Amino acid sequence: MRQEALWISQSWFTQLLRWWVWQLAGCLPVINMRSQKAEQLAEREEMVAELSAAKQQITQSEHWRAECELLNNEVRSLQKY
Repeated sequence: MRQEALWISQSWFTQLLRWWVWQLAGCLPVINMRSQKAEQLAEREEMVAELSAAKQQITQSEHWRAECELLNNEVRSLQKY
């Protein structure tokens, strides 16, 4: 009787354990997909930061190009006199 009760409790525990493993196995694709999405978001944020820095450099270059053009025009006008 005691061995039978032990076998039943082990069987119950085994079934519970199998159920949990089955549940976790069902979650693995979701976890993997979320992990991939997190990596993609991190890559996207990095690309946005790089593009923002490049845009800022272009804006600064355009500013200094315009500034140089104004100075060159001033130099030319002074050379005429």
